Amino acid sequence: MGFLEDVGEETLNLVEVLMRISERFLSLLRRLDPYPLLEGRGIEYKDYLILKAEAASLVFFLLTIPLIFGLVAPRKYLPPAGLLALYVAYLVHSPIRRAFREDYPAYRDFFASYLGASLILLLSARWNPFLLSLPYLHLVLVSLALVLLFLLYFRLRYSRDYTFGRVLEAGNMVRVKTNFDIRSGVKPGVHTFENRVGARVGDRVRLAVERGSFNLRGGRVVGVMEVVG
Repeated sequence: MGFLEDVGEETLNLVEVLMRISERFLSLLRRLDPYPLLEGRGIEYKDYLILKAEAASLVFFLLTIPLIFGLVAPRKYLPPAGLLALYVAYLVHSPIRRAFREDYPAYRDFFASYLGASLILLLSARWNPFLLSLPYLHLVLVSLALVLLFLLYFRLRYSRDYTFGRVLEAGNMVRVKTNFDIRSGVKPGVHTFENRVGARVGDRVRLAVERGSFNLRGGRVVGVMEVVG
């Protein structure tokens, strides 16, 4: 029992140390947050959250590539990759969850795919069915399969042909501000349309979106459908 108690105590101590490191890391990031500077340029906080999560997820993926090809030792990879994974998890499960509410599952699955794809490729690198003739062909095939499967899954489960916006100016024409919307593929922007629904400044409106087969180029806002709030 003495040995098991020692192992349990050491494990709890390690978890406590990791929690303290994570808390200090997140506290440092909050203090260095540049959003106050970007807010003056018209970037809304919701869009900024997505930008941060995308950047952290991309860096995590890029850090994984040298490990996949054996260019870096796991002990050098784990600390920065672990902190980035924790940071993305924090963003997705806390501020992004509050900001996007009913659309949260789509954002959760999107960012989980970054981390999941990195781990799957890392495991695939240890298995080469083509032997020495084409040593990295299987990684290319696995990458393509992951992309296609995720696009199909996302399209079937979350895709939609509309988004929402906020009316900035109203009259015969209406100017509408949109935020990043992963479900329709719409990017942040301001759009001008004929005001056929009697929208007023400050109204929340539903906007029609034109999309491609797999939404690779994103969605294009084509008009105002109705006032929703």
